[in-house]
Amino acid sequence: MAGEDSYPTPDTQSLEVAPRPSKLRSLVREVGLQALIEAPSDVRILCFQRVIRMVAYGQATLILTLYFTALGFSDELIGFFMSATLLGDVCISFFLTLFADSLGRRRVLILGCAMMFFSGVVFATSDNFWILLVAAIVGVISPSGAEVGPFRAVEESTLAHLVPTETRSDIYSWYALLGRVGAAVGTLSCGALVQYLQDSLGWSNVRSYRSIYIFYSSIALVKLYTSCKLSEKCELESFLIRQGQKVTEHDADEEAEDAMLLQSTEELEEALRDEVVLEEDGVSHSNKSGIRALIPTLSSRSRKTILILIPLIFLDAFGQGLVNNSWLTYYFNDKFGIKEASLGIMFFIGHACASIGALIAASTAKRLGIVQTMVLTHLPSSIILGMIPATNNLFIATVLFAFRSGTNMMDTAPRQVFISSIVLSEERTSVMGLMNVVRTLSTGIGPSITGAFAGQGNMWISFEIAMAVKVLYDVGILSFFLREKLDRS
Repeated sequence: MAGEDSYPTPDTQSLEVAPRPSKLRSLVREVGLQALIEAPSDVRILCFQRVIRMVAYGQATLILTLYFTALGFSDELIGFFMSATLLGDVCISFFLTLFADSLGRRRVLILGCAMMFFSGVVFATSDNFWILLVAAIVGVISPSGAEVGPFRAVEESTLAHLVPTETRSDIYSWYALLGRVGAAVGTLSCGALVQYLQDSLGWSNVRSYRSIYIFYSSIALVKLYTSCKLSEKCELESFLIRQGQKVTEHDADEEAEDAMLLQSTEELEEALRDEVVLEEDGVSHSNKSGIRALIPTLSSRSRKTILILIPLIFLDAFGQGLVNNSWLTYYFNDKFGIKEASLGIMFFIGHACASIGALIAASTAKRLGIVQTMVLTHLPSSIILGMIPATNNLFIATVLFAFRSGTNMMDTAPRQVFISSIVLSEERTSVMGLMNVVRTLSTGIGPSITGAFAGQGNMWISFEIAMAVKVLYDVGILSFFLREKLDRS
């Protein structure tokens, strides 16, 4: 019938079915790699810098205690060196990160590269303990294998500035993972190179160790070059305006609109007299002059959170300092007689496990939440740490070490996301710098204590103390921040 002909039947052949994402694409998105691929070029430069810096740190850490032992320094003196280096780094890092947003993040990173180059040259040429100590404090030498200097705080704050909140966890996870990959490559290459120089070329221990610090300085130069390639997008808008790099018609229009809104109130008159104080989310912004203008003001909520975080971060870092990577290389070398090449392979495995753990942490955080991931990944690591001295079997000790390495840093990316999300954007660099200063300060206490225990043949005590304080940190984080509201942008 004609009526029936007026209703066309759907052509099922022409219907387009949305293609289902491939398993590979889903995996790329799940582990956060998609966010890194689509991130701005500055993000990839910062991640590259992280990789090569950790290569240098991994190499230097593997042979630091062995180098000092070859130079004839005692265990107690080695422990004092580690503590003094980290404590000295506190002052420099605190100053640079406190003023980084005002001085310019790129400038601070470039200055850090110059300091890193200086310290590497001194370590490659001097055997005087006090000169080496000054170079390690003024320059950038990592006695623990962890981050030192201003790099990490400035980079993490910049990453939070460059990427949106929804992909921040992914970027931080890859930032941590790539750092672990760099450290793994550093320890493996260092062990192999030192062993080759000693066995094949007949170099002395001291000479072979010094070659590592020459490479350390070379990496600093590469970092210096790439730091110069960072764009102005890394800087806060307020810094660019002060430098005359961010004055546009759009800015002028916004200022005109603001003036119109204030014109009918007494606030405009106060602003013209430079006496206005505006309250935003509990944070006071005032026209400060001189050096006070460089110091960021924290909101009341941020201050409360930081006052709780500081003692918890202190506990965790103190435990980390008791058994840092330099002392771990000493422990395995002293107890099991492992040589440099084998130590390099062992720590390579540990860093590889940590890299895998970082990927798992990125996926876990999306499902469990940031705080839950921080605790549930870090707590097993803390307990395993105390089990390492309990065995005299090298294989079991290595397995425990690898498992501990794989879980120890799984909380790193979630923790940085947590810290960056509970403070305002203009507070991030200074707050992250403060947290790194606290970590460095508390980490610097442990090595001297471990040095005293090692000198008495009781280094196992350091492992047990470290386990106890790290478990206390985990309990504290869970108790205070389980229901914390994140994302203040």
